[in-house]
Amino acid sequence: MDLSKIRQLFCGSEPIQPNVVDEFVTRFEPFGLSSTALIPCYGLAEATLFVAGKRAGRQVRVDGGVVSCGVPAAGHEVRIVDPESGNPCPDGEVGEIQVRGPNVAAGYFHDSEATEAAFRAGPHRDALRTGDLGCLRDGELFVTGRISGLIVVAGRNLHPQDVEATANTCHPAVFRSVAFSVPGASGEDLVVVAERRVTTGLADARAAITAAVTAAHGVRPRDVEFVGIGRIPRTTSGKLRRAEARRRYLEAAG
Repeated sequence: MDLSKIRQLFCGSEPIQPNVVDEFVTRFEPFGLSSTALIPCYGLAEATLFVAGKRAGRQVRVDGGVVSCGVPAAGHEVRIVDPESGNPCPDGEVGEIQVRGPNVAAGYFHDSEATEAAFRAGPHRDALRTGDLGCLRDGELFVTGRISGLIVVAGRNLHPQDVEATANTCHPAVFRSVAFSVPGASGEDLVVVAERRVTTGLADARAAITAAVTAAHGVRPRDVEFVGIGRIPRTTSGKLRRAEARRRYLEAAG
């Protein structure tokens, strides 16, 4: 297999983990794939997909454990604002990602209320509120999570993607995971559901997830459940359906 002719491989849709980038490059470099071929990028349907991406020929940048999604496409503006006040955030500070550009849609079809909420942001009411969280560093976009997906447990704000990344890499029995919150005795509790590669030794895997998440995020999961591969609900484009996973968990718990 000769991959030396491949110049660009675009990757997006889900948060891109640094260890996945490293493993992919290590696996395919022996077949001629250039380490600069991977193009982490960011986009969304409301912007007819593409918003920002890594410049070709450069190494993937990782800062603070987050993979850079590169620079905005030509003619586009990406800004980071406080999601409550709408005030611009300084370089490196996490806030809501807003997008302006020629490929941003005019609004949602026959839904003026949703259009007003999402497409009329900014001082000129022409920016798209993406609902995504991130920051700009040296002109590059780093995506950290979703506003609506924040998990608030014991006064801590957790991005589910961060918890999932910890769970996914702490034990070889874990294939992928999903994290969400459920009602607890005094607020919200954290739950992790993981797809398992094996059917034995899961007690050790459960203990590893609990210890790793507690150490990395300062919150101990109330429960760690295992399901078979393919059982965590995902969209047709492969994104985790956290709300549906939460609904199934609560339904099973009675």
